[in-house]
Amino acid sequence: MKKYTAITLSIISVLISLSVACLYWIDCHDVFMIDSSSYISVVVTLLAIIVTIVLGWQIYNVIDYKEKVAEIGNLKKDYDLLKQNIEDAKLDVEFVACQTTALNFNNQQSYGFATITYMEALLTRLNKKNVIDVCEDFNWIFDELNKVSRCPFYKGDHSVMKKYIEKWNNEICSHKNYAFVKTRYEKFYKELFEAQHWIQEGN
Repeated sequence: MKKYTAITLSIISVLISLSVACLYWIDCHDVFMIDSSSYISVVVTLLAIIVTIVLGWQIYNVIDYKEKVAEIGNLKKDYDLLKQNIEDAKLDVEFVACQTTALNFNNQQSYGFATITYMEALLTRLNKKNVIDVCEDFNWIFDELNKVSRCPFYKGDHSVMKKYIEKWNNEICSHKNYAFVKTRYEKFYKELFEAQHWIQEGN
């Protein structure tokens, strides 16, 4: 639409220019009964109208451009919100998977692997954009961690468990939302450290 309007204005300008040139080269004063001063006035008036139209069109384009920029900004906000919702949904799925796996380990009395999986579940909750929305999940995780941290771990699992416990511990402690769970997490880890001496001593 804008492209065709601009082309139309350009064609009109060219036609008027050609008409002015023809009137200049053809002596038609007597035919149209106008003198040179009137002729010039008509030409200037026509050119002024064209300039006014062109300026008005440019102003309209600027306003329309700003509206388009605002629309793009709104689309970006919608995209970011959708992206965050998808990420949150993905984290929810990961949490449920960790929750199910940890409970299975717990039922099998494999408390070491249950502890690792509960720590992984804790990290998925910390990754949520608004951690306040998942307070109940944090309460559940720490209740479970406090239970399994004092249970006997299988001796053969120590090397693997120590590796993953240290891995998740480092990621949790360095997380941007760590302050939200710091007090409860430090209490859990202290109890884990005291109950499972092999974490400090090695295999």
